[in-house]
Amino acid sequence: MIAEEDLPMPESLGVSNAAYLDGLGESVGELRRYILDNLRRGDFSRCEELLAIMDGIYDILMTLDFPELVTHGLRRTTDAIRGIVERTRGDLTVALRQKELETKLHNLTNWSYLFGYYFSVKLTSPKVSSPTLSQCRENLHQNHHERG
Repeated sequence: MIAEEDLPMPESLGVSNAAYLDGLGESVGELRRYILDNLRRGDFSRCEELLAIMDGIYDILMTLDFPELVTHGLRRTTDAIRGIVERTRGDLTVALRQKELETKLHNLTNWSYLFGYYFSVKLTSPKVSSPTLSQCRENLHQNHHERG
């Protein structure tokens, strides 16, 4: 799933259908770990796509209604998957909103330099005319590069 390849069929793996479905359910936890690792690195590129795959696995497993004897505890695994998917959705949502907030704060910081420059010139040098917009932009650009 992470490698974006088709999943092998149970027969090609030499496992029973019940074991295959259980493994598919267990893969949701691995996808969660992969998403969390990407979030820690600041890589949001495939997180929503992988969350959709997790949702799809849950949807498939929920439709299977066989006796526990046949599925070997699949219902319990499916119940756990629901919690994993919802926690991952929450973690991803918080991370995306935090990234959006950081971007807005960074933009606000840039504007505060612009206004700070304008008002410092006005307040400290009453005889100096107001800076032009291009002077403010140039100062903003210089401050941004000096901060690194």
